Amino acid sequence: MLNNRKSYINRKINKLESNGNIGFLDVRVFSEEGNPIEDARVSISLYELRGIYRESAIENEIVSHYTDENGNIPVIELPVIHELGELNTDEYHMRVDAPGYYSVIVMNIEIFPNTTTSFNVVLTPVTEGESYVRFIIIPEKHW
Repeated sequence: MLNNRKSYINRKINKLESNGNIGFLDVRVFSEEGNPIEDARVSISLYELRGIYRESAIENEIVSHYTDENGNIPVIELPVIHELGELNTDEYHMRVDAPGYYSVIVMNIEIFPNTTTSFNVVLTPVTEGESYVRFIIIPEKHW
């Protein structure tokens, strides 16, 4: 049963909507056995990279949802912040957390105009006695 946790969207992203291009992000969360994980928190953040060498960043969480009994969240509509061939210093990142599982972070998510980018996130159960570990996935860039 899904907890009474509410999804929310932080309106800090409005500054990006000026170019008018919108894309979509579809996320499903599963266990290693292929079973859907209910009540996993999926959050999308925008990292605004700073510095000459992009050595620092400001993280702004812009949307968060909890998965349903099928491991799904609603499709997220996001402004396109990258154009092909253009180096941009803003990047979307996704974090997936669920009780009893290691967290997963997906970095450098690209959103393309009128296109749905899909992720099937597989979570690994925490092994008793192990220290906390994060899995970080960095998709290939399409510049």
